[in-house]
Amino acid sequence: MDIDQCLFGYEDGHRLLASSMPLGEELSDLTELSDLAPGVVFTGSNGYWTGIPAPKIGRYALMRTWPAPEMPRPGCVWTHALLLEPSILENLSDLSVLSQLFIRPSSHLDQNQYREQLTLENVLTESPIQWTTNANRLLQDLLVALYGLGQVSVPVIAPEEADATLFALWSQQWPRLRRNFRFQTAVTRDQRPTSSGKLDVYLQLEEDSNMHPRPANADWVKAAADDVIQGPKGKLRPFLWRYGADVRRQRGSFRPIVNIELLRHRYKPDTGSKLLKLITDAFPDRNDAIALKQDIVDGVLIPRAQLDVLGFVLAHGDNAVFPSPSKVGISRLANLWPDRTQDLLELAERTASSEDELGKSVFDSIASAVPMEEFWSWTKPYPRVQERMVAARPELLGSEAALHLDNRALVAFINVVALDNPVGLSLVPKVLSRDDSHLARSLIDRHPHEAALEVIAALNNTSSTIGAAWLKELIQRPDILLTPAVFGSIMKTSLLFDLSERLGWLSESVISAGTQPWTTALAKAKNDLPADKYETLEAFLIGLALACGGDGGRQLLEQFFAEVHDLILKARLPWRAIKILSPNLPDVGWVRSWDMGLRLRLAVASTYVQNDYPPESYAALSKSDNVRSMLAEVASEIIGGERLARAASRF
Repeated sequence: MDIDQCLFGYEDGHRLLASSMPLGEELSDLTELSDLAPGVVFTGSNGYWTGIPAPKIGRYALMRTWPAPEMPRPGCVWTHALLLEPSILENLSDLSVLSQLFIRPSSHLDQNQYREQLTLENVLTESPIQWTTNANRLLQDLLVALYGLGQVSVPVIAPEEADATLFALWSQQWPRLRRNFRFQTAVTRDQRPTSSGKLDVYLQLEEDSNMHPRPANADWVKAAADDVIQGPKGKLRPFLWRYGADVRRQRGSFRPIVNIELLRHRYKPDTGSKLLKLITDAFPDRNDAIALKQDIVDGVLIPRAQLDVLGFVLAHGDNAVFPSPSKVGISRLANLWPDRTQDLLELAERTASSEDELGKSVFDSIASAVPMEEFWSWTKPYPRVQERMVAARPELLGSEAALHLDNRALVAFINVVALDNPVGLSLVPKVLSRDDSHLARSLIDRHPHEAALEVIAALNNTSSTIGAAWLKELIQRPDILLTPAVFGSIMKTSLLFDLSERLGWLSESVISAGTQPWTTALAKAKNDLPADKYETLEAFLIGLALACGGDGGRQLLEQFFAEVHDLILKARLPWRAIKILSPNLPDVGWVRSWDMGLRLRLAVASTYVQNDYPPESYAALSKSDNVRSMLAEVASEIIGGERLARAASRF
């Protein structure tokens, strides 16, 4: 790594004697700073250091000034300057190694070497400092002078006392702060030398006896001092370099950045509010300290304070000091559960009704963090949170804790879940015992087929408890109930009888549904009815066959005609069966209206003709010769019944 250099000294006045590069517009300022500092005390000193930015040539000038008593004029000095490129200040961890490159000329004849570039590679060895009590005290004084708000002068008891300390402090600074650091280790007895206006700190010589004890420094001073003492391995340094890179004010940002690092390691309940004050006071412009603010709002830095910061951002909208959090940053909110449960839920309550993307994202992240088993107990004081979270995470309704909700609340939460979400269906078997029409209606409306099957399954099981509201609601929805899939799940005739009765037997809705639901159910339903009820069910099914026709009607007639007709002939058909069947039989005049058997045979024969059922089926309706003869007789009396009559006569 090559470094440019130059030499200043006396030759008909103090001026530039040699340089490896042109100094251009910086020549005047560098010449002035390379001359003897006003009021400097050289006693016991081999010289002093000066560091100053030289922006007009894009360099940083590090100078070493020595007294030159060999010159004919008093007060002459030699000054050797290194003209450092920014990359050097960015890459050297210990800037004190640069001191090894400085050479005091022995005479005017010794100038040619300063016209060539220097090479840094062979001198990269660190210069360890012996950190005595006085050195530590001086270090803290320098930190206060540089980054505090008080006096910029620092007392020293001897020249060169601060040299190594200043190099160590300079090495701690991030690159841009390094490039702008203005210092000089010349010591004076003046309260403030005339050249000090150009410097960030200056040194004032004091007698050792005048050095009074001072109160303990602030925590940020101690933390910064500890890091300087640790050198390039200091733990604060990476933090400073990362977050000092894009701050607008250089020295003014040092102290708040250190204080933020201290908050990171000393979290307390008020850390969030302290952090917000630090940021808003030190970096009020949204475009200042962007990296620092982004990591804070994203929960990378001081994660537990992220809630407070996001609350601030949400409250201030576009005027917020902080940038918007990233998606990944917002997702980190979930990591705060359960440490900050209450605060998370309060923020969720604030954003539950939010319409902007940030508020919605914050809410969704918090919603994802709440464990299902703890959700209902934790969120009880936050109704908006519950409603929005259930909408976002419907599976919460499937938890055991959700079953402790009252019916009204449960219905409200069911209604915020998307219609196609299956969580409502999973609730049905768990709440069948509740006798609440609103609850039953809500779940049946959302999952009609599946809910109906659950209800039928519960009714099939004599040990299950089911609220009356469920069957009531299902009866009011015959379009759901009277389907082959639902009715086909009925496993016993007692349930068929009960449903038939509730549906109004041969009501309009039953007839509209046709025979298929019944034939499907009858295929596997076991008979558990007493005789009179089963006979009533048979009569109803005959009436249904007559009313609906179709292939299902034929099957019902073939299955139940003989039994019902025989009961009629024996005058044993239950009165309820007569009441159901009689209105659906033809009128044969008042003289024969008493003969219900005749009316039934006429109705069956007419149905066979109208539906073009096979004559063989008609003939097989009864095994009794007498009944077949009766069937043949009525068939011969109706138009189109000849084929039926012949079949019944031949059988």
